[in-house]
This record gives sequence, structure tokens and C-alpha cells, in this order.
Amino acid sequence: MKYRFDQLLDDLKAVRSAVLDTSACVYFLNEVEPWATLVRVVLERGDRGILRIIVPSIVHLELLAKAFQEQNELERKRVGSFVRGTHFIREALFDFQTMQTSAEVRGRLRFKVADSIVVGTACVAGVEALIGNDGAFRRLRISPPPSLSTLDIAAGLPRYIHLDEYIEGDTTGLD
Repeated sequence: MKYRFDQLLDDLKAVRSAVLDTSACVYFLNEVEPWATLVRVVLERGDRGILRIIVPSIVHLELLAKAFQEQNELERKRVGSFVRGTHFIREALFDFQTMQTSAEVRGRLRFKVADSIVVGTACVAGVEALIGNDGAFRRLRISPPPSLSTLDIAAGLPRYIHLDEYIEGDTTGLD
């Protein structure tokens, strides 16, 4: 397996802010390779102040769900520390504007509810990119991206940075 670090760094050059999807967070928190290495590259840019990183509250919920299911207090604290205690990560809460934008994304692009909220959060936050590994987000690559009527600004959809595209070799069955 070989990484395409140059391509990832090149794709991140124009990105000043990004939303992390659940998969990216899970890979990092659980050290799931080969993807955790790529997520570390993204997080290092945040740590250096080059990239503003946002985690939607729905992602925080998804990260906590397993810890609650397993009654794992240590994991709950670790997730909370990552989302709320990392100095370069900001949690975006689900508010009325995010709800409206997420509903528009769901209605227009037919995403599942959780995915719609991730995309809606990215749109409301005005980020340039969404980083994850969910094939459903490939629908964000509509050309030209539509502007969303629920936003005051003529914001389009964020660019999707799909982690699998930065790995050479078969990743099927690895995660």
C-alpha cells in the first residue's frame, strides 16, 4: 500500500477550513490504518493553524454512541477530549439554520439524515471541504455545485476529499 501524500497536500492547499466526517474521526481515534495516517496529515495542518477544522455535533453523537453502548467511560472522555478539548477543532452545534440547510441537502441530493446534517453543517460553516470516506458524499461533486436557497450567501456545496483516493492499492475489507 502506498500513500499519495503529495496529492493530498496539493488538494488541501486551497482549503482553509474543513468539516471532518465520522469516518475520519473514527480512523484517527482508533488508529485504523491506512486512513489514520492521512487524517493525521489533516490534523497537523489544523495544529499548525493552516486549516480550521470543524466537527459537526452529529459526528460527536456518532462517536459517543458506541461508548455509551459499551458503557465505556474512558472512551466517552477520550471522544470528548478530541472534539471539545483539541485546541484547533471546533464543534458545530445543530441549530435552526443548520437544520434548514440539512433539510434542503436531504431533499435535493437525497442523502441520509446524518449525512445531510454533516453536509448542512459544512455549508452553514462556510467550509471549502468535507473530509471523510463515505462513498455517498461523492454526490457533492456536482458540476457546477448548486447554491443553497436556505443560506443568506450564495454558498455552494463543499468539496469532498475522499480518503481512499489518496491510497494506492486495494482498501476493500481493511476497515
